[in-house]
Order: sequence, then structure tokens, then C-alpha cells
Amino acid sequence: MKILITGATGYVGKQLLKKLLKNDNLGIVALVRDIKKAKESLKTSKIQYICSKDQQWKNQVQQFNPEIVIHLAAYLTSNDDESSIEKLINANITFGSQLLEALKKCDLKLFVNTGTFAEYDQDYSLSPSYYYAATKTAFRSVLKYYQKLNSFKILHAIPYTIYGREHEGKKVMDYLFEAQNKEIKMTLGEQKLDFIHVDDVIRFYDLVIKHYNEITENEEVMFLGTGNGTTIREVANIIEELCHRKLHIIWGGLQYRPSDVMYAVAPIEKNHLSFWRANISLKQGIVKYWEQ
Repeated sequence: MKILITGATGYVGKQLLKKLLKNDNLGIVALVRDIKKAKESLKTSKIQYICSKDQQWKNQVQQFNPEIVIHLAAYLTSNDDESSIEKLINANITFGSQLLEALKKCDLKLFVNTGTFAEYDQDYSLSPSYYYAATKTAFRSVLKYYQKLNSFKILHAIPYTIYGREHEGKKVMDYLFEAQNKEIKMTLGEQKLDFIHVDDVIRFYDLVIKHYNEITENEEVMFLGTGNGTTIREVANIIEELCHRKLHIIWGGLQYRPSDVMYAVAPIEKNHLSFWRANISLKQGIVKYWEQ
């Protein structure tokens, strides 16, 4: 099975590659912006690389002829200033469109598109909360256009609040654990979020590859969450209880941003693919985070 991955040097991409490289039946190509940096970051010689800045990259994709594409690459920001808009469109719409154009000549079976929970409102209708989410939603229309030309299946993966170690940028969970040792300013912490451990997310992509034949609909959506909502304050209380340490948090020290999503819990009852569900509870995940 030939797998092409974008965003391989990102938080999820790096850990997914570690998982996939254990399967000797997979041929893997990482489509990256800088091969030298990618090799330094991924530290493996078991995969091939294609540089998206190379003028011949589309031909190289066609020569590889992937059967499954795992599309993780994205530019993420909550800003919508002129500079950010240009970067968001280039990374989240233009690059994906160019990739799909190259894939027209390939025997593509499945395109796994990674979206965001911020594309949805509380009724789980598409209603992007900010410009980044809007670009992810717009890309769906591009995907549908190319699907008509090439007859591949589309699977939209919608991760909720991912947490776990081994990433460069700080997430909510990182700030909460950091508050064990120093004072951290946070909002009032009323956001109710669905915390999904990165290991469960990685397992999803791995199972998609193993069970791709079970995807019978032309377009599917999988909401990657536990189905349980927990406020940030409640998470802080759980950490204090499990780790027996007081968190030094100034609640209300930061104002909510206009784009902050106050409720984001995965509607797992809408998931039609039975081969995956989250296995790691929030308490188990917090212990796992602490031990790492």
C-alpha cells in the first residue's frame, strides 16, 4: 500500500510516521517544504521525500502513485489580518488544490482530509468560527470537485482538543501542567472541550489505512473525540487531584478572544465507521502525560 503524507513534520504527523513505519507493507512518501529539515526532524531513512518547492514535485507525486493520502498539512492561526489571510489561503486551499491536481493522474482510493472542530456550530452544522476554519471548510468544495474527476473516496477527520507530549507549540494541557511550577494567567476556564489524547488520534489514522476497504460512502466524516465535555477549570481540578499538586493559575487573568469556542464536544454518535473509537479517558490521559 502506497501512502502519501502531508504535514509529516507536525505534531500528529511525526508520531503517525513512527506508528506507520512499524508496518513493512507500507510504502510512505512525505510531501514536505524542506527535505533537509524534514530529515533532521523525523530522523528516519525509511521513507521517501518530495519537496513541494521543487518544480517537478507534481510529477514526483504521480510517479509514486499513492493509493491513500493523509492530508495533515495546514497553517493555523486565529488571526485574520491581511498577511494571515494570504498564508491561510496558500497553505489550506492553494497547496491542497495543487496536490489534488497532481493526483488526477494517480490511482487514488482515499483522501483523508484533516479539518477542525471550529468548522462546526453547536448544532454540528458547518459554520466556521474563524478564518482558519473557513479555509478548511472551503477546501471541502475543492475536494468534492476533484472527486468528480477521479472517483476517490473522501474521509474528513475532525480532531477535537488534542493533548499529549512531544510537540513544540504549547496547548491547553501544557499550560495547566506548567502551572504546577509557576503562576499562569488563564481565562475563566469555562470552555467545555473534548480532550482527546494524541495516541487515540494516531491510532485512528493507522486504522483508516488498515480498514480503508470498509469505507463505502463517497464522503464520510469522523469526529475524533471522546464524546465527553470537560471545562478547563475541571481539567485543572483533575490534575491537582491526580498529581497531588496545587496549580498556580490566575483565573480570569486573560480575556476570552472573540473567536474562542466555548463548547466543542465530539458528536461521536454521528460516526458511522465502527473500526475506531477513543480508548483513553481524560484521567488516563492525564496520568500518561504526567508519566511521560
